[in-house]
Amino acid sequence: MRSDGSIEKKRKMVFPGTYDPFTKGHLNVVERAILLCDELVIAVFDNSHKTTVVPIEKRVEWIRKALADYPSVKVLAADGLLVHFCEKHGIDTIVRGVRGPVQFEEEIQMAEINRMLDDRVETIFLPSYSSYRNLSSSLVREVARLGESVASFIPEAILDEVTSLYGVSDGGNEHE
Repeated sequence: MRSDGSIEKKRKMVFPGTYDPFTKGHLNVVERAILLCDELVIAVFDNSHKTTVVPIEKRVEWIRKALADYPSVKVLAADGLLVHFCEKHGIDTIVRGVRGPVQFEEEIQMAEINRMLDDRVETIFLPSYSSYRNLSSSLVREVARLGESVASFIPEAILDEVTSLYGVSDGGNEHE
């Protein structure tokens, strides 16, 4: 805490995820997290517990494009343990967006594991705004798979590429 009573910003934070695809919910967390730090690193992982559709290099490219107007954000491909990524990049704070109580419980467990692995790493949680509470990458993939528009869920800067990948136009149902 500074002498004037204000809280000093953390230098660097990381917002990890698979981002398959990056959604407006993710963007909302980014926009809020950058207010808390000088640099936010988006760490794009492949997760052995999740099936990814898009290669990590393409996901990194899409996120960089979606966040091109955010100079304090850096997007990097990542692998291995998150705490090792944090150590390598001089990061001591993990940012996690949480959509509800079930996800919060899961995230608390991960935060505790990360603290046991490296007690220098802290995790902060940003609760989802109600408009994004039910939004997930898997939901977006399912909506796209069923031929519906994903324009409400994906940042405009990457919408054409995302919809092209899934073979869905941004105008609505392809099956009518």
